[in-house]
Amino acid sequence: FTPLTLSLRRPSVDSSLGRLRTSISDSYHSFISDNISLLDATLVDIRSMTGNRQLTDVYLLALAVVHGARLVTLDTRIPLSAVRGAAEDHLVVI
Repeated sequence: FTPLTLSLRRPSVDSSLGRLRTSISDSYHSFISDNISLLDATLVDIRSMTGNRQLTDVYLLALAVVHGARLVTLDTRIPLSAVRGAAEDHLVVI
């Protein structure tokens, strides 16, 4: 029996920046300005949120809605109803 050893090294800063450069050079990438507020009741319905852990997710979804983009996430618990005008096309769970 041979034990299995896993290396859990963090990527270097240079490696991470390289991956970022590659990602943003893709034709599907676009910069989205951080120009909304969770306090804007015309955009965000806080009654649809169940806890403070959803703040960032709802904020990112609201950015996607305002800019006609999609939020791609692993999180299945982001409520579309928390962002006014959000539709299923704005949220992609992978």
